Amino acid sequence: MSVTTFLLNQNFAFSTLANPTISGATTFTVVGGQGARFPTLGNYVCVLWSQSFSTPSQDPDREIIEVTARVSDILTATRAQEGTIQKGWIAGDNIALVITAGKVTELETAINLRYGSGDSPNFNVINESSLTALRLVASDGSNNLVSIASPANVNMVLHDGAPPSFSYVVEGDISLSNGSTVNDATTAHHGFLPQLTGNATQFLNGVGVFTTTLAGAASGYLAQSFVGQTSVTVTHNLNGYPLVQVIGTTNSYTVTHNSVNDFTVAFDVASTGTIILTLGSPGEPQVGAFATDHTMTDSDGTIIADGTINVNLLTAIGRAGRTLTIIRRYGGGPTTINSASSQTFSGQATPLILNSQWDSVTIQSDGSNWLII
Repeated sequence: MSVTTFLLNQNFAFSTLANPTISGATTFTVVGGQGARFPTLGNYVCVLWSQSFSTPSQDPDREIIEVTARVSDILTATRAQEGTIQKGWIAGDNIALVITAGKVTELETAINLRYGSGDSPNFNVINESSLTALRLVASDGSNNLVSIASPANVNMVLHDGAPPSFSYVVEGDISLSNGSTVNDATTAHHGFLPQLTGNATQFLNGVGVFTTTLAGAASGYLAQSFVGQTSVTVTHNLNGYPLVQVIGTTNSYTVTHNSVNDFTVAFDVASTGTIILTLGSPGEPQVGAFATDHTMTDSDGTIIADGTINVNLLTAIGRAGRTLTIIRRYGGGPTTINSASSQTFSGQATPLILNSQWDSVTIQSDGSNWLII
């Protein structure tokens, strides 16, 4: 029995045999339709006992089996487990999925392998004087990844102070910190992507170099473009599982987080598009009132028009899912809403007009144009 892939459990998995089974046979057929009470995939332990007894503990000839597969009402099993002896069984005899001593031993073994025989997890502590082959990777001032070989004058600080805490390496003028647009506690605690110190627009991409974010994307987003790929692996140093979105393609895909520092996006067919990932929580959308022309910002959530004004939108590209509400509070002339680069509003190529006081509209980007919702 494995200590890494556990035997399955299921409540109330009980039936009776529909046909007799001889000693040495490896399949058991239960009453029609009752096979669904048992798991389909994975291994699990069952006990067989005579219909002459109400419980298996009363039957001295009970047999424990390990079921390895089920197809409909037919169970395939390894016979005579945990010291029991196989025998022939007749139609009407009982079979049930149970927890046995072997199942409990499996769990105890797994716990001991994970934590040792004590009450606490085991930790290995390495004294810094024993680190003779340490090699760190950081970025220089030209956005190139460089290797820092030990021994060198390198300071590694882990969790330096009150939360939020950060990890970083420093050698001379080389500094790479976990932060967002400003490397301080106010912004970095959101968990935004690692960024070159003093550089507000470039982030570490999937091939280990710094890249400019997607046009118009808010700080804290990584945009990794790809062309004609069936699988794209993105490496990061977020030490977590970021939200992954794929835009620019309608092909089906799956996301697999290989570790806390890389994930793979696999497509059904060769695809072209952009992967966007975020970690943490950007600021809440803002409400603002404007009496003169206003150009949308990424912090806008609701725009209130207090004059005969134009509201000029940012591009919908790279903002899939982004919503914005515009309300005309002004009682005079109209409010005109203009898209960028001739993008449409639910297929409408002309600007949106709010003609009456308290007219409003909510729009959402589909990644290419704006939809009226």
